[in-house]
Amino acid sequence: MKFNCMKRLLIWVVLLSFALAGKGQSRIIGTAKGKVVDAVTGAPVAYTNIGIEGTYYGTASDADGLFELKMPEEFAEKYIFFSAVGYINKKLKVGDLIKNTLNTIKLQPQNYSIGDVDVVAQNKVLIKILSLAAENIPQNMATGPISFNAIYTVEQTINDTINISQNAKVLFFDKTGYASPSVSNGYKNINYSILSSSEEGSYRFSEGATLLDDLLSFDWARIGASVLNPKLLPGFSLRPGGETVVNGKNCKVITFSQDQPTLSGSGDYYADGFKGKITIQDDNYQIVTIEGEITAPRNNRQGRSLAITTFNTMNPEHVKYQFKTDYNNQMVSAITLNRQYVLNKNRIIEKCRLDITGVETSNFTPIGSRQYFTGK
Repeated sequence: MKFNCMKRLLIWVVLLSFALAGKGQSRIIGTAKGKVVDAVTGAPVAYTNIGIEGTYYGTASDADGLFELKMPEEFAEKYIFFSAVGYINKKLKVGDLIKNTLNTIKLQPQNYSIGDVDVVAQNKVLIKILSLAAENIPQNMATGPISFNAIYTVEQTINDTINISQNAKVLFFDKTGYASPSVSNGYKNINYSILSSSEEGSYRFSEGATLLDDLLSFDWARIGASVLNPKLLPGFSLRPGGETVVNGKNCKVITFSQDQPTLSGSGDYYADGFKGKITIQDDNYQIVTIEGEITAPRNNRQGRSLAITTFNTMNPEHVKYQFKTDYNNQMVSAITLNRQYVLNKNRIIEKCRLDITGVETSNFTPIGSRQYFTGK
């Protein structure tokens, strides 16, 4: 009796061994071979996860986006999936892939949804969108050297009476353009010359008293400032601001604020209030507009980023201003600044605007410094 039981057990072990051996030696019916690329740019997508859905069988694309995966017979009716960071997952039938000699797998870049997610996840998504916008500035914007013409206008009202009406033609030269956005790069490589001006009142171009430097500081894409500096994003409160269409392009709006404004975040040494919004295209993370509002108990008259020293007198107080920066054709196209403050007990309102009227990428003369005086 015991012998018969052992005999039956041995037979089952042998049969199971043959079955497992057969399983381990499944017939290869073909090879899925190809290249994973970005559907928008055509660039290879390196280290894409590639595998049979519902199994642990798979591989990954190499640094050039290339992959090769042999297909056992039992996977003939299954799907093969492709997933990579920053892209929408994709799955295709195994049978469709193995019948081609070389497949091109196009992955669509992920346009992050900012809808029904919790606050923590939402904040991560918004940080990712802003980081991608910052990272893509050199690809989306003009690189130098470039020269551009602009019209600069200022209107100043003192105690409800217009005191100044100015306009000037200004020539700018940017040695590097948007290739390496940073504050230091912008200050070092952007220079300008005031070619001609028309002015009324006591606050004159001929005295070197303009707000051009302050206006340039609102081109955050050029200087990699505020929410376009990924290192600063953890210090901001970010919220979805809805969606819009600009020039036929779908865009996302992100609002931002700082409860305790910093100089690096706001660009204002004395800021005690700072909020705004930024509009970004869905398809390529191109920056469309930046808008902001800042309040400060005081400002240095020579510039909002400077501290007031004992040598500085007669500085603006109770300062409040709004700014807007518009981008078009790979360049800043306009910057506006509306500012109100109190100076020597007078209530002053200033409206400034810089409009870019033409851009040259060749046949121009470099400008070696910021020339604050007319015709110098």
